[in-house]
Amino acid sequence: MCENDKATTIAYWAKLTLVALAVRILAAFYLFLAVPQEDDPFIYAKQAGRIMRGEDKGHAYFCPPGRSYCLIPFFWAFGESETTCRANAVTFDVACVLLSAALAHQVLRRRSAARMTGWIAAFYSPAVMISGWCYSENVTMFAMTGSLCFALLGLRTLEQGRWRSLAFWLSSGAFLGLAIVTRPSTFSVLFLAILGWIGFFAARRFRPQFVGAAAQVPSKLVLAAGSLVVLVALACAVPPVLHHVFLKAGWVVSTNNEMNVFLGNNPFTPNYKTWHLGGNVAKALRIPGYKDYLTSVCSGPNPRSAMVHEALRYICEHPGIFLLRTANRIRAFWGFDHIATATVRGDWPQCGKTIFLLCLVVEAGGYCLAMLLVICGFFLASPAAMAKQDALLLIAAVLAYQLPYTLSFAYSIYHFPVMGFLFPFAGLSLDKAWREGAAFWPSIKGRKWLWIALGIFLLMQIEYACQVIAYEGT
Repeated sequence: MCENDKATTIAYWAKLTLVALAVRILAAFYLFLAVPQEDDPFIYAKQAGRIMRGEDKGHAYFCPPGRSYCLIPFFWAFGESETTCRANAVTFDVACVLLSAALAHQVLRRRSAARMTGWIAAFYSPAVMISGWCYSENVTMFAMTGSLCFALLGLRTLEQGRWRSLAFWLSSGAFLGLAIVTRPSTFSVLFLAILGWIGFFAARRFRPQFVGAAAQVPSKLVLAAGSLVVLVALACAVPPVLHHVFLKAGWVVSTNNEMNVFLGNNPFTPNYKTWHLGGNVAKALRIPGYKDYLTSVCSGPNPRSAMVHEALRYICEHPGIFLLRTANRIRAFWGFDHIATATVRGDWPQCGKTIFLLCLVVEAGGYCLAMLLVICGFFLASPAAMAKQDALLLIAAVLAYQLPYTLSFAYSIYHFPVMGFLFPFAGLSLDKAWREGAAFWPSIKGRKWLWIALGIFLLMQIEYACQVIAYEGT
C-alpha cells in the first residue's frame, strides 16, 4: 500500500455492510416485493424444499443443487417462505460486496481505491435490483470471489514458506467447490487453477527467476497446497455426483448440461441470441418446425446423449456457423443486464411502461457505468496501482469462467459472477478521478486505445439492444 494511504478501519466495514444491506432490503422487501420467486429462483427454492424433506431420493437434479443447498439452512431456521428466500438472497448479496472489497484490498496498492471498490459493489444496481430473488449468480459470485481471496492469501504466505498457508488453500478449494455445484461451468476455473499449479512447478524447475522468492518454497508445501485446492473442490461435487450415479443418471452435478450444449448448437439456434431456445421454452416451441425437430432428437432411450451427438454433428457440418455464433456469444456475454427488468415486466401486471423503462435505465445504466470504469481501470493499472501478476490473474479468471459460455449459449446475466473480479479496476479508476479532480481528464484524453476500447464496448451494447429488441415478441 502507498505510504500515505490511510488504513481501512472497522468503521468502514461496518458502514459498508449496513449500506449494502439497507439498499438491498429496500429493493427486496419494498420496491419489488410484489414480484415473487419465478423461473430459476422458483425452481431452486422448490428443489431446496425437496432435498430438505428427503423427497429427492428418486429424482435427478435438472438444475445444479448448489443454490438450493445454500437455501436449506435458512429453511431449517425460518421455514419455507417467500420472505426466507428474499432474506437468503440479500445475505449472499451483502457477502458479495464484502468479498469484493476484501479482494480489492489484496490486489490494489492504494487502500482508498480498495475502499472505493467496496462502495461500487454496494451500489451496483444490477445486483441491488435482483437481490430479492434466489438466482444462482449471486452465490456463484460469492463462491468465486471468496475462492480467489483465499487463494491470494495462501499465495502470499506460501511465498514465505509457511505451512499455515494450507488453511487458506483449503478454504479456497471449498469456495471453488461451492461454485462448481452451483454452476458446473465453473469447472473451467478449476482447470485454470490446475494449469497455473503445473506452470508454477515448471517455472520453479526451468525458469526460477520467473517466480522470484517462491522458487525457494519447499516442493512438498507447493504440492500440498495445489492438491488441497483440487481435492477439496472436487470433494464438494461428490454428493450430487453420487446422487446421480445411484440413479444411473451419469457422473454429473446436474442433468441440464447436455441440453444447454444442444440448445446453443442446432439448426434453430439464432446466430446471435443463442440463449433464445432456452430462455423462453413456450416462445421457442412456436418456431415453425422446432417442436418436431426436438421430438425427433429426444424420442430415443437416451435423450441427453442424443442431444450431445446432434449438437456435435451440427457443429462438424457447419463450422462456419459455429465460429460465427462463438464470436457472437463472446460479445453477448458482455451485454447489459436486464434480468430484473424482464422479471418485473413479466410478473408484475401493475407495472406500467414508465416503471419498466426506469428499471431498464437503472439496471442497464448501472452495468454500463461500472464497465466503463472497469475499462478505464485496465488502462490505468500501472505497477504503482496494481501488481501486473494480480491484474493478469483477475483477467485470466474472468476469461476462464467465460469459456464454457462461448461454446453453448451466452446471456448477459452470465457475466454477473465475475464482476467481483472486475470491481477493483473500477475502484482504481474512480479513486484516481476522485483524487486528481480536474487533472484526471488530461491524463486520459490522449489515450487512444482507451477510447477505442470504450467505443467498442458501447457498440457492443447497441448491438445487444438491437438483437434483443429484434426477438421481442417472437
